[in-house]
Amino acid sequence: MTENRGEIVDIGTNGKMTEIHAAMGLALLPHMGSVLANRHRKYTLYQKLLAECPFIAFQKFQPESYNYSYMPVLFRDENPTP
Repeated sequence: MTENRGEIVDIGTNGKMTEIHAAMGLALLPHMGSVLANRHRKYTLYQKLLAECPFIAFQKFQPESYNYSYMPVLFRDENPTP
């Protein structure tokens, strides 16, 4: 954000998108329920399959506000050995 032209007073992002990106987002909106359900199923499967790995842990998050687009894991150290 700038108060005067050229003077930066706050950290921000440039969140502009093209018309095609906006159109793709609008076309996807009616399907978001099934997209999120599919992501959640995959997250649950990966969590189940990786539960026995002694060198990883799952990052904590608020399930009601998470969109399951990523599955961050925490490694015990930089050189995990099975």
